[in-house]
Amino acid sequence: MRYSVPHRLVRDRVEVQVGTSTVRIFHASALIAEHRRCFEPNGQVIDPAHFDGLWRRGTPVALGVQSPLAALGRSLADYERAVGGEQ
Repeated sequence: MRYSVPHRLVRDRVEVQVGTSTVRIFHASALIAEHRRCFEPNGQVIDPAHFDGLWRRGTPVALGVQSPLAALGRSLADYERAVGGEQ
């Protein structure tokens, strides 16, 4: 079973409290997530808010055409700069 946590805590140690109908997740004794309990084998319970901050939002669309990268808030030039292709 997989339950989401805010992206900044991925791979950090957390404490999980499993109840009859909810799963509560704590980090440094602070409640960081609460999910309905899932009983499906290999199930996933994801809170979309846990992805906030991973992608830029609201990228302007030029001439009404949006590329798949622009939909994620990035342009090809952003990736090119990240790998050192453009100084």
